[in-house]
Amino acid sequence: MANLQVLILAANSFSFDVPASIARLQRLRILHLYQSEYNGMYPEEIFGLSNLEELRLEYNYKFNFTALKKLRFFSMEQTNLYGGIPETISDMEALEHLDLGMNPLTGEIPGSIFALRNLSELLVYGSIPQSVSAANPSVIDLSFKNLAGNIPEVFGKLKNLYSLNLEFNQLSSGILKGMAHLPALSDVRLSNNNLSGTIPPDFGKFSLLTRFEVAYNNFTGAFPEQLCHGGTLFRLAAMDNNLNGELPKSLGNCSTLLLVMLHNNGFTGKVPGGLWMSRNLMTLILSGNGLTGELPEELSPSLTRIEISNNKFSGKILSTVSSWRNLRVFDASNNLLRGTVPTELTALPFLTELLLGQNELSGILPTDIVSWKSLTTLNLSHNKISGLIPSEIGFLPVLTQLDLSDNQLPGLIPPEIGQLILNLLNLSSNRLSGPIPAKLENAAYDTSFLNNPGLCASNSFMRINVCNAQSHRLSKSNLTLIVILAFAAAICIFLVVLFTIRASRNNRD
Repeated sequence: MANLQVLILAANSFSFDVPASIARLQRLRILHLYQSEYNGMYPEEIFGLSNLEELRLEYNYKFNFTALKKLRFFSMEQTNLYGGIPETISDMEALEHLDLGMNPLTGEIPGSIFALRNLSELLVYGSIPQSVSAANPSVIDLSFKNLAGNIPEVFGKLKNLYSLNLEFNQLSSGILKGMAHLPALSDVRLSNNNLSGTIPPDFGKFSLLTRFEVAYNNFTGAFPEQLCHGGTLFRLAAMDNNLNGELPKSLGNCSTLLLVMLHNNGFTGKVPGGLWMSRNLMTLILSGNGLTGELPEELSPSLTRIEISNNKFSGKILSTVSSWRNLRVFDASNNLLRGTVPTELTALPFLTELLLGQNELSGILPTDIVSWKSLTTLNLSHNKISGLIPSEIGFLPVLTQLDLSDNQLPGLIPPEIGQLILNLLNLSSNRLSGPIPAKLENAAYDTSFLNNPGLCASNSFMRINVCNAQSHRLSKSNLTLIVILAFAAAICIFLVVLFTIRASRNNRD
């Protein structure tokens, strides 16, 4: 055993102490003790293994820290470490990978960590020091660390930095201009902070960006034009900021995009034409801006989710919508769309949510529903749709939300609607009449039929006219009218008879 160089005892249920005799394995280079249930403290003798290059102790819960000169890979994620990271950690001069994540560490990250010349991957907790003498790491992950303050100036000088993840902290100020010039930078994640100011316009110009996420901050101004300059960007997220201006035209030529989320900003103008057809794009969310233009005739066959609500899109939903075959979610509510709901829209086999409320749609609803077998949500409220409610809606097998309120729908409610198991039903503010289907007379739907004067129900808790009472009132009024007419007729007959008698007497005289 004295010549043993690799010892892996990970992912076991050992409940004994790690023996101090492990120090006899002086030739040991790799030691894995992670994800186990060892008792007591790790013996200090471990840290006397001078030839150790890789030590993994993560997912355990006891630890006694010191430094190892030759250690290259050190991971103690989720080991219940507490307190601060000691300055002596910089004595691990060979360290390349340091992971102390998912521990309740406090205090400032020692600036000396950034001076480790071989360190390429850093995943630790603590506040970021503003004065550090940096080496040149390629990966820095300080996400979910509750960090405050500014992004250190040195981060704009790390020429080998490939991935920077500072998400879910409380960082303030802005993005360093130098970061946009880092030649190796590919993965930028700064979401969920308090960052502000403008985003440096040169991002994407000097490096091949693959991921750029700056969501949930307070950024203002225009979006960098050349984010996809290298043709490698696949994930773009900048929602919930105060960005404005037009969307970068370069996004229309970015065929690598998989996901674009730019909602809740102040973008204006038209969507770059090529973005709709980006061949790999799966999710496009642009809601809550001031975007204009018309819906495209064709979409990328990869698109499964389009959310463009709360914009100023206009024009009609074209019959070519039937080519949007893989679409699951289509939310275009609160725009200026007009025309009818085309039958071709019912031919999308995978559609689960269709939200077209608060537009200017008119005409009748399609009666020939081709393939809405997956539809769970249908919202066409606040439009100008007329014509009868198609009974075919009652045969949609998984529909759970139906909102056709604030339209001009007349006539009876199809009894087939009562077959649906709905957790939301709203047919209010239309021109519906007659009794509601018996299966819909449910307290859960007591506000579903308001402002339809011609509707009635057999129960008063439905907040509309009670059908029997309405009939009783009608019969009573009819009886009153008959009595009045009969009385008037009797008077007329009496007058005619009286006139006849008088005329007869006058003739005899």
